[in-house]
This record gives sequence, structure tokens and C-alpha cells, in this order.
Amino acid sequence: MSGQNVPLRANEDDSDAIVSVRAVDSTSQEPSPANAARSEPGTAETADSEFVNVSLDHELPRPLPDPDDSVPSIPANDPEFARNIVDWDRDDPKNPYNWSTWSKSIQIFLVSCLTLVVRLGSGMIAPWAARIMRDLGTPDELHLLMALTVSVYVLGLAAGPLLVVPLSKIFGRLNVSRVANMGFVGFTMGCSFAGSPITLIIFRFAAGLFGTSALANGPGGIYSAFRVVGSALGPIFGILVGGDGNWRLVIRVQCYAALAVMIVMAPFCHETYGPTVLQEEVDRRRRETRNQRLRSRLDPGLTRWQILRTGMTYPFRIFFAVRECVAYGTLVSVAYGVQYTMLTTMDHVFSDLYRDIATVSGWYYLALALGCLSGLLVDWVAGETGPARHRDKLLLALAGSIGVVFASLVIYGWLTQRNNGLSGVIFFCLYFATMGTTSLMAFVRKAVMWTFTEDGMELTLAATVILKGIFGASLPLLGIWLYDKLGAGWASTALAGAIVVVTPAAFWAIR
Repeated sequence: MSGQNVPLRANEDDSDAIVSVRAVDSTSQEPSPANAARSEPGTAETADSEFVNVSLDHELPRPLPDPDDSVPSIPANDPEFARNIVDWDRDDPKNPYNWSTWSKSIQIFLVSCLTLVVRLGSGMIAPWAARIMRDLGTPDELHLLMALTVSVYVLGLAAGPLLVVPLSKIFGRLNVSRVANMGFVGFTMGCSFAGSPITLIIFRFAAGLFGTSALANGPGGIYSAFRVVGSALGPIFGILVGGDGNWRLVIRVQCYAALAVMIVMAPFCHETYGPTVLQEEVDRRRRETRNQRLRSRLDPGLTRWQILRTGMTYPFRIFFAVRECVAYGTLVSVAYGVQYTMLTTMDHVFSDLYRDIATVSGWYYLALALGCLSGLLVDWVAGETGPARHRDKLLLALAGSIGVVFASLVIYGWLTQRNNGLSGVIFFCLYFATMGTTSLMAFVRKAVMWTFTEDGMELTLAATVILKGIFGASLPLLGIWLYDKLGAGWASTALAGAIVVVTPAAFWAIR
């Protein structure tokens, strides 16, 4: 640790503080000013900073503290203050960026394993939804309630980051993760003892809310792969473990798996949030030197309430303020909602077509799993390409994915409605529909990465995750109503049309 003359925040009028993160120019090969500033040594900006607005053609006020909040003003040029700033040394072993490759790898792997276990819960009880309603004394005709018991878990996963992310900035990722993980295990186990649909829905929502810690604080690319794999394997896991319909055992096995991963994580996982680690060093030095003026260079100068308020409201502000964010977020959310609708309505759709619904639907759930994995493969093959040279290829890839999804859903719906028993064709329709939606979401993610600077990308993706959860929980409820009222043919056509309707906005944003 060392001292540096880096002021945390200069004296300024909060009402006039404006900052804009510009979109990356697709025709320029030069780095944006925001990225260039981030690469300079000694800059006060960090990758974890979330107090920046993203705007493409207008500016928004920076969410600085209110004038009446008691945050001490820090002088910009005060030699005495500069001597009390605590910063990292160049090769400080306490800095998470300087940890060994082994330490980083084991933590990434363990958090990714927990992410996989959490995401299994999103669809593992879908094959037994009708059985759950019968066991809990609820008529099978209450299809909306049956769909809600499955999809409410996704709503909890979407709401969780609004609390987990700002709390992690206040108390550290490790402390928040430990509390959240224990809550996840407790509420998941509670689901296995639920005696009514309402109790199961409440516990499922709470389990998703607490389980989001691994997803919100997990590593980027690897975490995303484990997340998709977990969602894809959830129904297969439920069928293999449930056997003859023991859905309570399925939930308990997930709980035991999460607990086992958490036990292994205990000795290997440490605090990874730089500001928290540096603040612990400041607190230690304050106790030893009795110098209460020591401050961390990464201290934003905000109260806990300001950090919590900003983290809970800013994804919504950024989503409604930037048109490109609306376009990207809506397309991804509708695609995710359609994919989850296929998952939650499968038992209902095939109940009249097959007698041995559990065995047959198992093959169809396998089609969904293989489709998700193939979508990841398509994304990997596409690779990372530059926006100036390959933007037309991205548009072509998006158009191809949407075309595959539309055709597959329409054929799937009408074949199912006419009860012609072409199970092989239905299998491949589900496979291609899921592969198309997964690759579509991956391509839109690339478009977000190319359109915004790094800060704008993080905020846009955070807003999109929340919107995806809302659509993932609500669209299956609409979908099962459509299947009841219109039949499988027109309902599937309507879902396919919804993706086509929101596509032009995303194409406009990319161009």
C-alpha cells in the first residue's frame, strides 16, 4: 500500500455535474475517450464504478449525492489530505488483480459451479408441474398457477441484483454472498416441504432472490456459459432425479448440491471487490496509527444509502433514457420469454397428444437442452469481430436466427395442434427454435458490446437482465393462456410474431 495524490472527488456543484459516455464509433478504430482514460495508470476510475450515465445523443445528470446528504467535501489540492490517501502498491499481493492464476481459476470455477446449480432451479420442476398441482390438491385446470410455480423463480433471479449489487459494494461481495447463499439453501429446502401452491410460489421466489448472488457477482464469459448450461439441463436434471414424479426429491438434491459447493468454497474463496479489500487495509491502519484521516483511494465518498439507492434505481433510469438500450433489451427479453414459455407449457401442450407424457416430454426437454448448447456453439464459432468490418454480418446472423425461430415455432405449433404424431419433426423444431433464441441473445449481447463504451455496456446489460427476468416470468403466463384459448398453432404463431415485431428496432440500433 502507498500514498498518492489522487482526490476522491473535487469540490463541485452537484446540480451541474454532467457526464456522458458516448457510443463507440463504428467507423473509427481509435479507442473512445472513456476507454483511453481507463487504461492510463493512476486513474481514479475503476471497472467497478457504476456512477456513470450512458447517453448517445443527450446527457443525463450524474447520480451524485443530494445537497442535503452529509457527505464531506474533499479538497482537490490539499497536501495533507494527499498524504493520508491509501492506495495499492504496484505488486501488492492483497490486490485481487495480483493474485496467482491458480487462486483466480479456482474461485472462478467454484462460483461458476454454484451458478450452474442455481440455474438448474429455473426449469428442473417444469416436467413435474402438473404432478405438483395434483400433490398440492390443486385442480389441473388452474394452468396459470401451474406456470407461475415454475416461472416465479426467474422473477426472483431478476429482482435479486437490484439488492445484491449495491449491498456488495457496501459490505463486500464475500459477506453478501455468504448470507445470500445460506438464504438460497434455506428457501430451496423450504420449497421441498411446501404444502400449498402459494407457499411453493413464495419460497421459489425467495430462493431465486437469494440465489442471484452467484449470478450477479460471477465472472463474465465463463459464468454466462454455466448459466446457459444450467438453464438447459434443468428439465433433464428434474426428470433423471425425479424418476416417477418425486419432485420434492429433485428440489432437495439441488439444495444438497448447492450446500456441497458452498462448503468447498469456504476455504478457497476470498473477497474480490477491490474497494472493500482496500478499505479493510485502511481500517487496520487507522487502528494501528490512530489516524482517522486515512482514506481509501477507491472510496467514492458516498453514504451507504446513496450507494443502495443508486444501485436499485439506475438500471431503470438508463433503460428508459437510451433508445438503443430499449431496442436491445426488448428483443432479448422477448426471445428469452418465448424460450421460457416453451419450457413451461410443454407438459400442457403434449398432455392430449401422448399418454406417457413424462417419457415423451423428456425427449423434447432434451431438444431444448441441445438447442441451448448449440446456440452457445454458434456464438463461439461467430467469435469476436470488429463492428466496422462485420456489422452487416451481424445483421445477417440476427436475421437468420429470427427466421429459424419463426419457422420452427410455427411448424411446432401446427404439428402439435393437428396431433399428427410427427415426434421427430417436433423434436427438431424445438431444437432449432431454442438454438435460434439462444444465438439471437448472444448476437444482441455482441451488439451491445460494440455500441456502448465499457460503462455503458455494463449498465445496459444490467438493465437487460432485469427485463429478461420480468418477461421470463410473465410471458409464460400469457403463453399458457394463449395455448388454452387459441390452441397450439395460433399460440405458437403469436409468440413467433412477437419476436418479429420487436426486431426492426434492434436492426435500427445496430445500423
